[in-house]
Order: sequence, then structure tokens, then C-alpha cells
Amino acid sequence: MKTTLAILALTASASAMEVKEATSIATQADPNMNWCDMSAAARVTWKANLYKEITASWRTAVVKYYNDRNALVKATRAKLSAARGCAARRAIYNAYRVQRTALYKNILAYRTKIQASLKSRLAAWMKTAAQCEAEESEDTVEESETTVVESESTATASEESEATASEESEDDNCVAPKVFGNTCDRAILRALHEQKACLWKNNGSKTTKYVDVGFPASSDSANAGAWKRPSEMTTNPSLWGSKGVRPAAVQQGGLGDCWWLSTAAALAEEDDGARVKAVITNKNEATGIYEFKFFRNGNFEKVVIDDRLPVSRSSSRDSMYARKSPNGAWWVPLMEKAAAKFYGRYSNLVGGNMKQGWEMLTGMPSRSYTPSSVSDLKTLLDDADTAGHVINCNVSGRGCVNGRKNGLPCGHAYTLLEHTKWRNGDYVKIRNPWGSTEWNGALSDSDTSATAKSFFNDNAHPQANDGTFWMSTDDFKGNFYEVVVGDYIPTWKHSSKPVEWKRTSSTVAWNFGFTNPVAQAVSIGLLGNQDRVFMDDKCEHEDRIGYGYRVQRDQHFFKIQNSRGANQTGKDGKWYKIFSGLVADSYLRYDNLAAGTYAIKGVTDQAANKGRAGTLHFAANAWAQKQAIVFV
Repeated sequence: MKTTLAILALTASASAMEVKEATSIATQADPNMNWCDMSAAARVTWKANLYKEITASWRTAVVKYYNDRNALVKATRAKLSAARGCAARRAIYNAYRVQRTALYKNILAYRTKIQASLKSRLAAWMKTAAQCEAEESEDTVEESETTVVESESTATASEESEATASEESEDDNCVAPKVFGNTCDRAILRALHEQKACLWKNNGSKTTKYVDVGFPASSDSANAGAWKRPSEMTTNPSLWGSKGVRPAAVQQGGLGDCWWLSTAAALAEEDDGARVKAVITNKNEATGIYEFKFFRNGNFEKVVIDDRLPVSRSSSRDSMYARKSPNGAWWVPLMEKAAAKFYGRYSNLVGGNMKQGWEMLTGMPSRSYTPSSVSDLKTLLDDADTAGHVINCNVSGRGCVNGRKNGLPCGHAYTLLEHTKWRNGDYVKIRNPWGSTEWNGALSDSDTSATAKSFFNDNAHPQANDGTFWMSTDDFKGNFYEVVVGDYIPTWKHSSKPVEWKRTSSTVAWNFGFTNPVAQAVSIGLLGNQDRVFMDDKCEHEDRIGYGYRVQRDQHFFKIQNSRGANQTGKDGKWYKIFSGLVADSYLRYDNLAAGTYAIKGVTDQAANKGRAGTLHFAANAWAQKQAIVFV
């Protein structure tokens, strides 16, 4: 009870403080000032002070929001640990949701108040501009299009270290990133201070290092011994390293996030690094600020970070998770930090599926196969390579001894870099994202046979413990459980549709459709949310609190029917697919889908969903070769 009262008092005090500050700012006035009487320098100073005042107030409110939110979560965790019985735990959780919602509403209300304050105070001093002389009015800065100051600092205002998140006119390109459904605190809070271009114009000429208050260098983000910038760990750090973007730059550290790092290595292999560089949409290395884009539920979302990285101790010379490359590249640790912020915390990156990694980095569809069941693996690999697609693979836990299968770490994702024919056999080149620990069978680095020596010589393979190794396709089939082909189709037309299903039972009750304008190759799928994207339960189900990684349990079959009601069988021979929070590979693919109108319908629920209720959010996602699919 004492904890509950303390939390409620904290929430109430936050609300009172924010309303008082907003009222104070909104009612301030300078009745004796006249815009036209001010010199150009005085106008700049006045606007700078105004922006400083409002953004400092907003920054204080945001920091307080994070502190109050974290205190609430910690207190609730402690109470849940001590509670006995389902009824008691449910009551604690319901109280948590009420208090969490109150905090969230307070910060949004405060944002609205300071937006209004900025507009009204600018308008008050500019309404006399029409009375100024012509030459004076030409120097007047038009402010009528300015709308929102969202966060840290602004272009004319601040000499401080934090970056801005102002949402100004379209000319300034300060457009808030799309978030899915406005149902998740994490996405909304990112949108408050990570808008597209404002950060860069306000930090581009500065030398002060950027500090990201949205992902603090604290235990809330990672349990690190310290946080250090690359410039504090090495001399003249480089984003891309001395040899540019290469798969070898991926050096997985002490975090189980091979599911997306293996995909990053696959992207690094192609197009001289252009695919990796497309994920980093803006940067200022001098100030240590970077912008990334990650895909979720049909849209790309922007993530902005500073370059402070978690290290094991203050004397460390490298990140404690993904490490800089042997050639001095830092893009992987920075991208990992952005992914950690995207999902809330470094520990939320632990565990996943390679298809999720491909979706996050590119938004494009993927498909999976069991190597031992593929009748013509050579053709599959050749076709993927010719089309410029990327390939990942994994070793399951079956047949493993002490976590290894013929030297290969089990339950682990790898990158398939190359497929070649040599003499009378087919061979694949594979890389472990650890940058070490390899296959120990035929053609391994330890193989001293004459055949191995000839193969290594003909294929220019250095025998080094760098995580890269060769094996025959027969050995590949016997040791690898899954192959994932990421379809790289950037010229195809993308479209998406967010779907909100308000469930009252386990019955599938959604039915929507799309129009295909011309006969063409099409991939259409449904994308479910991963649990790791949510801050709290209100986005989906009733068992979410804190940062633990759990898979969204809902699994649903869907099908596509034409205007006559006939099921449309995909190129893999299936007329249905399954989507869930874990399975990102939920696309029906067509080499030549006829023009026309189609319906997307649910088929049935899994037994595990019986009795579940609440609102489920997902997205329909389509890639079309010629003209965009139109969802209805």
C-alpha cells in the first residue's frame, strides 16, 4: 500500500508540475516590446531565448517522464514478486496500467500546452510586422508555419549538447516518423524527439557531443560497467573502417542477437556496402549523432542515437556487445545500439528469427526452406545469388553435444556468403557472426588433406579462425536446419495497411482485401508484432510488463481469394499462410497474379488462442513488381 501511494503521489506531482510550467510559459508577455522596433540582432536573440526557454522546459518534462515511468515499473515489479495469488497480481497490474496511462497523458498534455505557447508568443510579436517598412519587413522571419517544438533544442536557439526534435514546416522537413497505430508508448516517445531532419540542421555545425536523453547511458538501457564513445576508445575512429563495409565487420559480442547480425553481414556483402549504408539515413560523426531506419508493421521508423556505447569497465577499448571490426569499423556497434533503442533495451535483442532480421533492416519479404527437404538446393542457391537476394542459415539444437554440432554453435544463425561448383561437387561458404568458431569437418581450416589444400588454393581461402569456412552442400544439408532467402527487390512497389482487430473471442473475424491493377509478380503477407516492440500490455495482451523477451502467442491462418471466392494458391503450392509475432515469413507469393479484386480472410485460430480477447494489431504488407497493390 505504501508503494502504491508513493507511485500515485509521484504521478500527481508530475501532473501538477507540468501544468504549472505550461501555464507560466503560455501567459508570459512582453507588452512594451514591438517586433518592428527591434534590431535584427535583437530579434535573433529574442527568438533564441524563447526557444531555449520552451525547449529546456520540455527537456525537463521528458526526463521526468522517463524517471517516473521507470520508478513505476520497478515498484510494480517488486510488488508482483511479493504478491500471492492471481487476484492480487491482477489488482497490482491493473493499478500499474492506470498509473502508467496517467503519466503518458500528462506528458502529451504538456506537449500540447507548450506548442500553443510557442505559437501564441510568436504571433503576438509578429502581428505588427505588416506595419514595418518594406526593407525591414524583408528581414522579418516568417514564423506562421511553425507548429511544434517536440524536444531537446532548435536551430537558432541552443548552444547546449542535446539535439532538437522540433516539428516545423514542411520546408524544414521536420516530419514525424510513422508509428503503428499510436498504441505503444515506445513508438510515441521516439516520435516526440526523433523527427526526420531537425536534429541534423541543429547539430551539423556544432562540435559539442550529442547526448540522447531518450536512451540514457544507464542500467535502463544496458547493464554496463561504463559508457564510452568510440573517440574515447580509439584514435580517429571510423564508421566504415579502413576497408569499407564488409561482412567481416560483424563481430557479435556477449548478446544473443545473431538473428539480425547475420542478416547485417549478408547485406554488407552486396553492392559495395550500399545496402548497409541505406539503413543509416543521416549522421554527424563529429558530434556523435546517427539516424537509422528500421521496418515494422508496414512502415519504416526513424531511430536517432548518440555514439555512447556500453563497455564492461571504464578501461575497456571496445563495446561489450557487438565489437568494432578488425579494420576499425564502428557501424555494427552503433547499429546494434539503434536496434536496442528501437526495441527498448539491449536485452530485448536476445533471441529471434532470421526472417525478423531481414524484415527489420529492409522491410522486404523472405522465405525459408529446410535444406534436407530441398530437392535441388543448387538451383535454389544459384537463383537467389543471380537475383541479388541474400541467404542466411541456422543450426538447430538437434544432434548437438555440449552446444556444438561438428564444431558449429547450435541454436545459432549464420550468413551464407557464396555458392560455387568445384570439380564435381557443390560447395557453400558460410560465416559465423562471432568472427570465430567454425566447422571442423571436411574442408575445415584444420583439414590438411590434399583435396582441402587444392580447394583452398583454387578458392583463395585463408585458413584463419575468422568465422568463415567452406563445406560441401551435402554436409550443409546434414548440419543446417533452415535456409532463409531474403528477397532483395528495391525496385518493386511497396504498399501496406494497418489492421486493428478488436477481439471478443478466439473466432477469426477480420476480412479485408486489395486490388491488383495489372497482372504481375506479387508477394503479400500479414506481419504480426513481436513482443519486444512493446513497452506495456495495452498494445496487445495481458501478460506484458518490463523488458523480457516473449513471443506473441497469437497465431492465425489466412488465405487470399479472388472475386469468385476461389483460393489463390501461391508459388510454393500452399493456399494459406500463418502469421504471428514470431513468424515474419508469412507471405503468399505469385509469379503472375491476375489483375482484379481479392479478399484476405482469416481461416482459423490456433488452439492456444482459445478464450483470448483484446485488440490485436498487425499489418498487411505487399510488394508488387510493376504497380502498387491497393488495399481496401
